[in-house]
Amino acid sequence: MSHAGVAVPGRRTRRRERRRLNRLRQWLLRSHGRDAAPLTLKRRRLYILPSRQGLVFALMVFTMLLGAMNYDNAMGYLLAFLLGGVGLAAMHHAHRNLLGVELTPLGAEPVHVGQTVLYRFRLRNPGRVTRYDVVLRLGEHHSRPADLTADAEVVVAVGVPARRRGRQRFDTVIVESRHPGNLFRVWSWAHLTVTATLWPAPATQPAELPPAAEQSGHEGGLAGAGEEDFAGLREFHRGDAPRRIAWKAYARDQSLRVKQFSGNQEAPPVLDLDSLSAGDLEQRLSVLTRQALDCARAGRPFGLRLPGVGLAPAGGRAQLEQALTLMADFRSGDDHEPR
Repeated sequence: MSHAGVAVPGRRTRRRERRRLNRLRQWLLRSHGRDAAPLTLKRRRLYILPSRQGLVFALMVFTMLLGAMNYDNAMGYLLAFLLGGVGLAAMHHAHRNLLGVELTPLGAEPVHVGQTVLYRFRLRNPGRVTRYDVVLRLGEHHSRPADLTADAEVVVAVGVPARRRGRQRFDTVIVESRHPGNLFRVWSWAHLTVTATLWPAPATQPAELPPAAEQSGHEGGLAGAGEEDFAGLREFHRGDAPRRIAWKAYARDQSLRVKQFSGNQEAPPVLDLDSLSAGDLEQRLSVLTRQALDCARAGRPFGLRLPGVGLAPAGGRAQLEQALTLMADFRSGDDHEPR
């Protein structure tokens, strides 16, 4: 039998399990409704089941009890009931470990496709006892276990790979713990929506900028930004191109200054999607992303033109992020696949 034939039932089983889990989540959502932040995990929102280790532990205790009954062994009874009491105490502490914990989503920074989105959450413990090994889950991804000391809070991050540009969204956050002893799994579904913006991945090779028309410095240009005649020095501002820094002046007085020029200058380039003909939509957006990043690194203003939307030429971090977000959200007329 081929490997492909063996793998099909497993995939079908996983799909059925996901469908059952989604139906359960939808039922819980209808029962509890959307949650508001910060969310406090109350008793009716916590669920508990034995873990695999817990089932093995229970089977071991049951076997010991049967052996003690069969041989009428008092020490066997004592050990079986002692271990049973340990299991019950572990169940009580496992449930109390999450009771009263507060969860607040803090959002996620935009990233490029191929990177990892870090969804950040604040966990707060208003109680007087320490909470151990608290884990957050988003789909198949989870955070590292976190310990919460009494009346303290901690920021926990869940890393999720960015596989496709656009908006990544999760409508449910799972808070869980297996403390103590990993005998029981306690969890709660938090109906909090978290989203992140996934920018296109930049092209690996440098992309040539579109040609820019020259414009006069006194006809709508950026005064003092031309390249012909040296006009003096000014203080360095964040985002200025390194090639404009007056290194000799820096060596003399230890202060960063930037050269200014007068005369004719080039107009800021406008990055146009329709001007790129090679590759599919995602490849062309990757080229535009690389061009925008190159302009930002050089401190050069730029504009953006996409079918139906555009940005006027400007510079700075805000311009770059706005351009990348427009490219992340852009959908062509032939792109009807839901995202």
